[in-house]
Amino acid sequence: MVRTSPKPLVSVIIPSFNAAKYITEAVDSVLAQTHKPLEIIVVDDGSSDNTKEVLKPFIESRKIKYFYRENKGPGAARNRGIKESNGDLIAFLDSDDVWLPEKLEKQLKLFQNPETVLVYSDMEMLGGDDSGKRFSKVFKIKRFYRGRVFNRLIEENFIPNSTVVVRKNTLQGIGGFVEDRKFFSAEDYLCWLFLVRRGSVDFIDEALVLYRWHANNISHQSDRESYQRLVGIYAKLIYEFGFDFRIFWKYLESIVKMLVL
Repeated sequence: MVRTSPKPLVSVIIPSFNAAKYITEAVDSVLAQTHKPLEIIVVDDGSSDNTKEVLKPFIESRKIKYFYRENKGPGAARNRGIKESNGDLIAFLDSDDVWLPEKLEKQLKLFQNPETVLVYSDMEMLGGDDSGKRFSKVFKIKRFYRGRVFNRLIEENFIPNSTVVVRKNTLQGIGGFVEDRKFFSAEDYLCWLFLVRRGSVDFIDEALVLYRWHANNISHQSDRESYQRLVGIYAKLIYEFGFDFRIFWKYLESIVKMLVL
């Protein structure tokens, strides 16, 4: 049964890969929340840097739960975190991003609606040069939607990872994140698509997350790789849901033509 308490239990999951430079700031931002989470779970996805060393004070003081695993990608890392979690709600934070102090408090109020399965928010860009400079006018969600958003979401992914809070039981009901590597860096999008079929989505029109912009998280994919990923996403949706997606076929056909050129 889903708890309807105004103060539900929240598990925070931070997947990490070679993020030693930024991860302590991410963890500190969770510890500074006005609504304290039940637990902070860091899943180290096979890092080769000194991530565990920089996290040692948090581990020894039991402020976080730390799990190391061989590298299998962010989807598998998030699934491990979900498996280890004990909360009613799951909040995701990428290891190089930062939460503002009232993020959880403001988002959790929206889960008093039992139909709500996912809540996200706006965010600002944070420079990756350690200056702490924000670029809010450069990065801001231009379009956001509430309610039953599947038809909107299938057109574009407007839900940023580090802003998301979801119901754990709903997340488990869809089987968590896809771990197949051909959906690498699109596993979050697929997860949101599956989730929003299960209920309503809500949004806070306020930047509650600082998204860190740096060389390691800038996409360097070719157009061909991007098209292949998009085709794969639609193909999986058609397979999973059995829907008649004729509205998308002309679009898909044009993509396929580009792929074979």
